[in-house]
Amino acid sequence: MPAMSTPSLRLAIPVVRTARLADLLPDYRDRLRFRVRQQVPGVLAVLERGDVRLQLWQVQDHAGPERTVVDLDACATNIFRLAADLVRAGGPLLATTGPCMQAWGTWTFTLLDAQGNEIVFAQRPRDGDEPPALPSGTRRAVPGP
Repeated sequence: MPAMSTPSLRLAIPVVRTARLADLLPDYRDRLRFRVRQQVPGVLAVLERGDVRLQLWQVQDHAGPERTVVDLDACATNIFRLAADLVRAGGPLLATTGPCMQAWGTWTFTLLDAQGNEIVFAQRPRDGDEPPALPSGTRRAVPGP
């Protein structure tokens, strides 16, 4: 009997909504170097950059910039390498020091796209992992007042 394999679980694909997909797609494809995996013009685009997946959806009643959280797989993606790659590709990070450790134990950094959407990349330690030490040049976020 052949060995049974368990399919790997993939995280849900986060969505960035936009009033004009045709205006936003070139920013992700050309500047941030996401690969277009699927596209329905005027409707949606499914993008990939390494192990990071993202969807762009065109919606008629879009009110403006939003915040989207992209949970990174702790095994597959290194948040520090991703941040550095996106900076080299021309992506303006809101936190200029790169990823920072949040008070709840998650590394995050935020990217601002061409339409002002905030894309928050977050990486939680795997179960049983000790929180990582802060690499040189990073900071620990402190909760506001």
